[in-house]
Amino acid sequence: MTRHLRKKGELRTTRPASLDDLDGGQATFVLETMRARKVIFTLDGGAAPRGLRELAVWVSNPLENPSSRDAAGVRDEEATGMFVYLLEGYWDDGPIQRAYSMMTALNVLLHTLRDAGAVPEAGAGSDTSRDDYATPVNILVRNGGVKGDMRTVTALYRVRSASENKIVNVGGRTLRCHDLFAYPLYMAAGNG
Repeated sequence: MTRHLRKKGELRTTRPASLDDLDGGQATFVLETMRARKVIFTLDGGAAPRGLRELAVWVSNPLENPSSRDAAGVRDEEATGMFVYLLEGYWDDGPIQRAYSMMTALNVLLHTLRDAGAVPEAGAGSDTSRDDYATPVNILVRNGGVKGDMRTVTALYRVRSASENKIVNVGGRTLRCHDLFAYPLYMAAGNG
């Protein structure tokens, strides 16, 4: 499969660094080895696809750390680094969606989880906005997910949504980042 995607120019082998990497008509599939934390959601039987009891979201933090922003002279308000959210066990065939204005790829993921019966209907504290500086894992846990261990995984994934609006508080600093929601075609335990 990866050979075919490479031949067609549809495969990246590094995480997109920004929306420009996605908007430039570059590949919609990414093959990447990453450190990620699994967050598991139990599905509501009524709304869930038949036979599916839970969904897993893998969250990978940006590859860049805050000190690399300083070294590169990047202001905290500039979007740098890319969170990745992989939704395992569920798929829709919608086109790549760029999240605009106050929306983030994490919002699109939460709406998808809600549609699948994994997240309660929107209410106080159940969604996220640009003014919510919690980490993506904390937001997912707040929405009913159970936090698992951090692991190294290799995934081939299809990008579903991306934004440059995820704002997170790291060590007392408020940083603007990119975020990306995708569906893995496959995942495997990585090395390390």
